[in-house]
Amino acid sequence: ACTGCRLRKSQCDGERPKCSKCVENRTECVYEAKAPELTRSDLKRKYSHMEDQINGLESEYTTLKHFIRALQSRPEADAQAIFQRLREGGNVETILSHLTTGDVLLQLQVEPETRYRYVFPFRKEMPAHLQYPRNSYLHSPLYQASFDNSSATIQNRPEYVKPYSSASIIDHRLDSVIPSKWTQVSKDDNLMRLLLKLYFQYEYVWFTCFQKDLFLADMISGSEKYCSSLLVNVVLAQACNCHISLTDRREYWNPQSLNYKFFAEARRLWEEERHQKSRITTVRAGLVMNILYNMNSMDKLGMTYAVQALSMAHDLNIFGQTSSLRSVRKQQAYGFTAWCIYSWLSLQCYHFMIAPLIPEMPKTPLPDFQENPAWYGDFQLRYPLSQTMYPMNFGSTFSARMKMAVIVVKLGRYLFDRDNAVSDGPSSQILIDYAAELIAWHSTLPSQLAPEKIVFPFQLKLHYVYHNILINICEAVISSQEQYTAPAPLDDLPAVVNSSKACFETILRLYYLRHGFEKSDTYLTHGLAVLAFLSLDRLKSLTVSAVEPSPTELEDIQRTLVLAGKGLYDQGCNYYLPYTIFHIVCGDMRPHETHIMHQYTDIRKEDLATSKLRARHVQGQYPIKILNLADDPEQQRLDDLVIRYADLAMEASTTSESEAEGM
Repeated sequence: ACTGCRLRKSQCDGERPKCSKCVENRTECVYEAKAPELTRSDLKRKYSHMEDQINGLESEYTTLKHFIRALQSRPEADAQAIFQRLREGGNVETILSHLTTGDVLLQLQVEPETRYRYVFPFRKEMPAHLQYPRNSYLHSPLYQASFDNSSATIQNRPEYVKPYSSASIIDHRLDSVIPSKWTQVSKDDNLMRLLLKLYFQYEYVWFTCFQKDLFLADMISGSEKYCSSLLVNVVLAQACNCHISLTDRREYWNPQSLNYKFFAEARRLWEEERHQKSRITTVRAGLVMNILYNMNSMDKLGMTYAVQALSMAHDLNIFGQTSSLRSVRKQQAYGFTAWCIYSWLSLQCYHFMIAPLIPEMPKTPLPDFQENPAWYGDFQLRYPLSQTMYPMNFGSTFSARMKMAVIVVKLGRYLFDRDNAVSDGPSSQILIDYAAELIAWHSTLPSQLAPEKIVFPFQLKLHYVYHNILINICEAVISSQEQYTAPAPLDDLPAVVNSSKACFETILRLYYLRHGFEKSDTYLTHGLAVLAFLSLDRLKSLTVSAVEPSPTELEDIQRTLVLAGKGLYDQGCNYYLPYTIFHIVCGDMRPHETHIMHQYTDIRKEDLATSKLRARHVQGQYPIKILNLADDPEQQRLDDLVIRYADLAMEASTTSESEAEGM
């Protein structure tokens, strides 16, 4: 009761700010501020205020944690620049958002400079076991540029000293297109033009699904031969995953996210078109949808789109000889798309350990990329503070990928096609022949793709997938213990495996050192997952070994594991698949490695509800833990692993509750 009602000995109804008796008597209404007398609405309001304060403090803590980590891990000059900006009154959140681009000094406006290198977590040096004379990747300008005393020639080459993300694709057509004519999702043409630029820079250059010059020409002219609303919407859906400012870009299930809206529109248009006469634009859109579903941890569903797209491609006979077609543009469109489908599905089937869906390569021969670069369509890059255009040499990489795909398909047919399967396992001699063919492919790469020259992310990936497959083949032969004859260097398989594993890790380290792991790169997820599970396997071997590992050896493995985990975490901000794999990797870590990982990521222990939710939604046949072709992929399929980890989480939760009840 209020003070007035107490003195009057009246019944007080406790209304705030004035009770009805005080209102009636026109007297002052005063309550004694005692906690027990607060009404339910007061308590609710107070709780809400405290909750807002706690959320605000948690957000500030996370921001400051990232900021301090940046100061600890950046080179001395960059750390000084960041600190100076803070002294000048810069906002911590703004500075931190600038740091994510890798273009630190320019955006902070400390000095007109964009040279920047990322610093390895844990320890900044390249591990000693990678620094051996025959590791040609360490003889590259890409690595030499990481040293302050590198030559002036290297320092004047922006592609070697500046992150790929600091450059921009220059194509006047990307500034001229009007995407809103092709989609009902958005009217913001400036945003959609930016999305298209990001897509071509980060995803198209590796997972190429169509010939970009034909696509852009028709997008501008309005022709629907090689551009369609379906294709534009699904491309924009994937492009959203490349836009770091879209903080909900990973949330493919969120109806409010922009990529959800573009993808929903694409699915609607797909349902309309798939029952109509087959079109090449629908084939291409099916490939992009396949990739998106894969990256959303739903590759079982994604594969259905790949199969439908392949069926349409056969209807159009794009794998046949295109020289009989009258239109030169149609010849180019069909031939190029045929190789795109062939290459992507060959790699996807190999990683999924299933027989290739396209057993024979396209009839259209690949043109010489130097004599006919227009067939491939190149890109020009411009770096900050420079007016010079730098070609990406896209044609050379595309051509090399297609030639590798031919070998991968033959290997996949031998290993995974049940019609070719032999009861006692694959022949070591045949596997050695495939390894020799792969090494021959690598040795005949054009000069711009030599280990000493590669610099762009899509070039680095070409090399690490080569080493990944070579390791798979050689370890399968070693496991079989069969006799075989082989030319050098395959006459010493353990040495080949050790060398390729070192090269594989070196390439991923160089990728991080120059470009970082934050920017969207769908295929980077596979490389990081392989590196993480290789590291976990090495740690497990050390724990059961009778020989005590040296502190340096143990630390090097932990450093590599943390780097791979950080990469999966960073990519997990863009797509759900690396986010899922990151949690599986963390689930396999020992407490000590988990503690180290805490220092470089915002890793949080998932609650039981989240684990169970993921187990329901993940539909993946990707065997992520396969390190040897002799292993059974069925035990390592993504959806089975996620369910297993959810079951373990439930058991742990039940055990904890039982222990708590028994106390």
